[in-house]
Amino acid sequence: MKLKNYAIPNPNILSAALIFILSAFFACCSDYPMDVRRALDAAGDNRTELEKVLQHYRQYPQGSLKLRAAEFIIANMPGHYSYRDTDYVSRYYKEIEAMPAKGRDSLYRAIVGRYIRPDTVEDLRIVKADFLIGNIDEAFRSWKESEWAQHLDFDGFCEYLLPYKVCELQALDDWRTYLANYGDTTHLSRLHYCRPYQNSAHIACEALNRKLSALIRPGIKPRFHPPVQIRGMKALLNIPFGTCDDYNILVAAIMRAHGIPVGIDHIFNWPTRSMGHGWNLLFDTTGKVEPFEGAGEEKVMQSFRYEPTGKIFRRTYAHNKEIDELLRMEPHVKKYTSITPFNKDVTAEYQQTTDIEIPAPDSRGHAYAFLCVFDNTSWKPVFWGKIKNGKALFKNMGRRVVYMPAFCGAKGMEPFGEPVMLAANGEIRRLKADTEKKKTLILNRKYPVMEAQYYIAWRVVGGRIQADNDGQFACPSTLHTITAPGFSAGKIDLGQTAGNFRCWRYFPPDGAYCNMAELRFYEKGSNTPLTGRIIGADGSLRGSDYTKDAVFDGDALTYFDAPRPDSCWVGMDFGREVQIDRIVYIPRSDGNSVEPGDEYELCYWDGGQWKSLGRKQAQDVELTYGNCPANALYILHNHTKGKEERIFTYEEGKQMWW
Repeated sequence: MKLKNYAIPNPNILSAALIFILSAFFACCSDYPMDVRRALDAAGDNRTELEKVLQHYRQYPQGSLKLRAAEFIIANMPGHYSYRDTDYVSRYYKEIEAMPAKGRDSLYRAIVGRYIRPDTVEDLRIVKADFLIGNIDEAFRSWKESEWAQHLDFDGFCEYLLPYKVCELQALDDWRTYLANYGDTTHLSRLHYCRPYQNSAHIACEALNRKLSALIRPGIKPRFHPPVQIRGMKALLNIPFGTCDDYNILVAAIMRAHGIPVGIDHIFNWPTRSMGHGWNLLFDTTGKVEPFEGAGEEKVMQSFRYEPTGKIFRRTYAHNKEIDELLRMEPHVKKYTSITPFNKDVTAEYQQTTDIEIPAPDSRGHAYAFLCVFDNTSWKPVFWGKIKNGKALFKNMGRRVVYMPAFCGAKGMEPFGEPVMLAANGEIRRLKADTEKKKTLILNRKYPVMEAQYYIAWRVVGGRIQADNDGQFACPSTLHTITAPGFSAGKIDLGQTAGNFRCWRYFPPDGAYCNMAELRFYEKGSNTPLTGRIIGADGSLRGSDYTKDAVFDGDALTYFDAPRPDSCWVGMDFGREVQIDRIVYIPRSDGNSVEPGDEYELCYWDGGQWKSLGRKQAQDVELTYGNCPANALYILHNHTKGKEERIFTYEEGKQMWW
């Protein structure tokens, strides 16, 4: 058999061809911006999928917005994560999606209790080209064809419509498609026919949010955190309760699927209480940013602007390079705050702010210092300042807050210097305890009055203390009328003028449902309340734990919630005529008043720690502490019961809460 002759290619030609191919490849890659190239290098085996996306959009004319959008998505993809075991998580979501309406609470708890958190993986290593291209194309369609996003510039589009996910660990599915049909789509399409409503993102967002409020009916349980966070949108639609974050994410996804540009703002820690909060915000056609409660009843323009907030951040898809550097230089801060590179400071959009400069001559090897707020138990970092020339500058700090400067160490926050009080007018005052100058403190609470108690407290005004000898109170003697709201426990001094009576009662004003938590009757010279037979209206509006017996159980957190709003009173028959010298009463409240018999301890901040001014048992509804340092930050502990407590200063004879 005769062999065919094959020409052997010239090696020089092969080398030249290979060099040409490689040169073309690297020339193509070198056209990408540096941050895109870094992301591609970090993608590992998934690099080819991301390059397919970039090559797909290179078919468009040079400078195509879609290519720029793809570069934005890929450049900022490092640090975004998903669950690794998608089959495991998919089963989890499907169980939640299939829950029937009946018994959802218990079913939900049972389901989340069966799963443990799987590993996570960077999106760079798993996102596929087809998925990313589909998301980019659909986002552009929403931008260009939707009535509600045409006002966005390219940067706004990239942040609040373009991203393939709304939050970390979100399921990489076709959420835009199925959520676009959720809600009142018919009503949205009809808005076009009203001229003032055309292109109004505000009107569209408000209409859809009202519908979502009726459909989702969010149940907020801020401390409920399943081992596997619910980040599949279909599953989130079926949960019976969750955190504010769950509903903010769901609403943002639904709004974006409808072409309405919505984001999420949040507070890591309230400066006046524990925990934090988040809410949605709309980027309106007018150019304004409008906060609102996602799926809540409030209108779009309502927000949390009346409370001190300290620092407010907006979630972003793009990296915040300043935070990238912070986390590199101060790695321990991740243990004590949930700050990520995908946040930016927007405090100045909500309120007046002030820059605070703190001396830090001894940086202890740290590049950054932090300002912290008190969360009822410890100091939590909320913002940072780079240390330069022995000082740290903290920009745009929210007012009406006391901040503690601290370094972030391996074992926790390390306070230094003095607490800083930033007043409503922007005045900065350093709270350095003056142990040479003393003052006397008269205290009646360990925690400030919050909203719920504020409204309830007025129900006691007009309530009367009455006495009678036969228990029928046909013609009772009114010995005292309460004129002040029940923000804390009250004391009524009767002295020798009250006379002797067998039966004593509290008769509430109309509409109060009684709402008395504790009544304690004392004879002169005694610190022990008298006991007798409980008398008054039977029954309760809300069950056996809220009957008249609760008024004498020694627990300030239980109270008589009467079955009717009017004429339901409570008292005691002592079986003999007694002369009451004084009465202590505690209206329905939060249990944070000073109570006779409880043991308290007042402390002040000095030298980087709390210092005690002594323990004492309360004999009255007020505590008096003499020889306290002036210009100090204080805290009052109740060692008998309760958890809530807040820092305060003492100004003009009053506790000022921070």
